[in-house]
Amino acid sequence: MFTKSWHPSHIALERIQANFAGNALDNVLTVFVATHPTQGGQRIVRWFRSSTVYRFEQESQLTERQRFSYFIKASENDAEIGRASCRERV
Repeated sequence: MFTKSWHPSHIALERIQANFAGNALDNVLTVFVATHPTQGGQRIVRWFRSSTVYRFEQESQLTERQRFSYFIKASENDAEIGRASCRERV
């Protein structure tokens, strides 16, 4: 199930690549982190080797995503899931 969470109105792509002026940045290493529920601190839970990051929210037409919008698009083939034993505090 997907949940809608608060997110910014845009992503400053120039903070990822200096002087970038476009609306979509390709081949970005994207890392997702989460707070450990009992120990606190952030842990790396998943990353994508080559994703596209959009400056502005993209509208989804996929019913399996319940049409939730997104800022990052990546292929499942580029996904890596951190093993629980490797999820060290960041």
